[in-house]
Amino acid sequence: MTYGTATTFNEFRQRNRELLDELNRIHEAGHAVVAVRLGVEVFEVFSPFPSSTEYDLGGCARSSNVSDEDDLLIRFAGAGAEVIFRKVSWTMAFRSAAGGDWKASQEVIDELALLEPRKQVVKKAKARVIALLT
Repeated sequence: MTYGTATTFNEFRQRNRELLDELNRIHEAGHAVVAVRLGVEVFEVFSPFPSSTEYDLGGCARSSNVSDEDDLLIRFAGAGAEVIFRKVSWTMAFRSAAGGDWKASQEVIDELALLEPRKQVVKKAKARVIALLT
């Protein structure tokens, strides 16, 4: 895989560091904003994450004592911020920086899908995240 004229992600990252760091800050801020709006304590937001070496990813350290629904909303919030500020689709957001958030959300989605169809759980979460971020 190539990234424009760069042949590795790290090379691409070095050439586009400022832009990617800005996108990462938007993503992590989304997690923090939704957590705070839901009344969840946020301890710290990292962008880039201080111990990251390869990709300089960020993180949002927050209380884990939340309902499944709130947990899902917070996990989706980084992608939601990308949808709003980058004007991309949810699919595109989850294929980029939020891919890890999508994977991490699967267990929570499965739990919530015991009460209603999985597609409905995801659709409602996306709509609620956008409402919380705007």
